[in-house]
Amino acid sequence: MKKTFIAAALSLCLPVTGYAQEAQTYLDAQGREVHFPLGALSFADEVISVQVGKPAPRSEVARKHENILSEPNNGSLSLGCGGSVVVRFSDNALVDVPGPDLYVFEIGKEVEATLLEISTNGADWLDVGPIAGATAEIDIADHVKGNGAVYQYIRLTDRNINCKAGKYSGADIDAVGAIGAAVRLTLSGEVLFDFDSAELRDTARAALDEVADEIRNYPSAQVIVEGHTDAKGSDAYNQTLSEQRAESVRRFLVQEGVVESEESEIRGHGESRPVASNDTETGRQSNRRVDLIIIPR
Repeated sequence: MKKTFIAAALSLCLPVTGYAQEAQTYLDAQGREVHFPLGALSFADEVISVQVGKPAPRSEVARKHENILSEPNNGSLSLGCGGSVVVRFSDNALVDVPGPDLYVFEIGKEVEATLLEISTNGADWLDVGPIAGATAEIDIADHVKGNGAVYQYIRLTDRNINCKAGKYSGADIDAVGAIGAAVRLTLSGEVLFDFDSAELRDTARAALDEVADEIRNYPSAQVIVEGHTDAKGSDAYNQTLSEQRAESVRRFLVQEGVVESEESEIRGHGESRPVASNDTETGRQSNRRVDLIIIPR
């Protein structure tokens, strides 16, 4: 299972003992080996939504959402005929690497076909197409065409082909893991910046020093710094502010010798990728953040 997480001082979201993970090899339902360089960190962390198909699986155990979040061979989620599930990577993300990028583990006597879609924000979906097999290896290269995007959301939909009512009707998803995985660190905007400012606060150094220690676990990694805002203000203003804040964090990491300029990149997303509702102050605070994406070599 994944390491326990805490809300550390300065609102920095980091695991208790660090992100550095050992590579692990898992067996699929057919006994084949699948290797994950980032081990347990590679798997989906959160179920965003489930649309149970009809007929629905009769087994209550098969309808437990959490079954799909663990490493392989710890239970599965049955979708029902035509059903779908959306999962999210939070402490990791899917990126395009040479060879297969994503593995979908499925179990059961019959391996049902599913439709795979991926998204950066949970709203705009890229159709990767149908997949099938007890372990479905997916290379997203032809679909993303080198756009360098970082994908957090996966949607799987049972294709409802010759699907029958039963205890485990529909596709039975055991686990969803990214072999093309990137580590994601999130910093609260309140920790780093004053209101409407892109200048790092004095209190930001402690948080960024902790992030720097995590980045050093992955020598020569590519680091992408992403700035995000809440929905207050104009789109143009928020876009500019998010870029400036990302650049301030990147500049700190370069000056401290944590990353080289050529190994780092900034991306401003403004208010376009919220992780919570902008209708409450608590939600807006969550959306004001800087994400660091670490892509190991």
